[in-house]
Amino acid sequence: MIIRGTKIVNYISEELLLSLSMAHTKEVQSQQELAESLSKVLHPNLKNHFAQLDRKLFQGDNRLPPQQLYGNFPIKLTKFDNMTTPIMHAIPSNIIYESAIDQTNPKILDIGTGRGYIPFLLRKALPNSIVHGIDINQHLINQCIKIQKDLAVDIEFYQHNILKQELQQLFDFINVGFAITEIELEQLLSKTNQFIVCPLIANHKQYLMKINKDGSQNQIMSCLFQKGQIEERMQQSQQQFLEKKQIMENFIKQWHQQFFKDNKRVPTLEEMKKDQRVQDALQELEKVKRKIQ
Repeated sequence: MIIRGTKIVNYISEELLLSLSMAHTKEVQSQQELAESLSKVLHPNLKNHFAQLDRKLFQGDNRLPPQQLYGNFPIKLTKFDNMTTPIMHAIPSNIIYESAIDQTNPKILDIGTGRGYIPFLLRKALPNSIVHGIDINQHLINQCIKIQKDLAVDIEFYQHNILKQELQQLFDFINVGFAITEIELEQLLSKTNQFIVCPLIANHKQYLMKINKDGSQNQIMSCLFQKGQIEERMQQSQQQFLEKKQIMENFIKQWHQQFFKDNKRVPTLEEMKKDQRVQDALQELEKVKRKIQ
């Protein structure tokens, strides 16, 4: 059963790949049947576009049987290329669509876009939208551009690594196609005007979340997945927090030293807090310390 909104749906995925693995339970043989099986999580208009945007357009040189192409599992297309489950195309797209439908020229970013299914779906369903799709893999961006020529849809696709390169634009809505840590999420929140949809790693689980600009959250569903992968990402998250802690401590130390040099005495805490940069650094340091503990 699939439930909309903030209620939780728990499933156990067969493997992580790029996303949660959960969806329809009925075996389907076509994109039309797939759309019908997901009708409870798709707005009627988005469902029509979903039914028309066949997954077979995104299989490349593969000739997959219907039960695999439309089935309830990720598809390994090449050695470095997977296509996520239909539900992970449907649910994030629907969350964004229902918020963007009444807006003028909503600006949407899909991170880890793969072969671009979500950007193509949203651009077709929202003709006035501005849609970007980015991926770390240039080969996948080339595949997106190839499909784009066939579909004649105006979308900007480009190679980008959000873990190493800062986004240069603001977007109303951001979808992330892979699990991120809390500190990575914090960095992305500064780049959205409204909300982010993403799988988030916390407490040894992966949650599909809608996270608003103000930091408030809605949990869409949760999923257990392979222990080794979650432990590795948790260790990465811990390391990120330790690095951020070091940056904050170094800044406060340098400020403290400069104050002593200028005033020949140690500053009081109140004097430190009068400088907004120090106050922000102290607050961030406390948050990071709580995360590490």
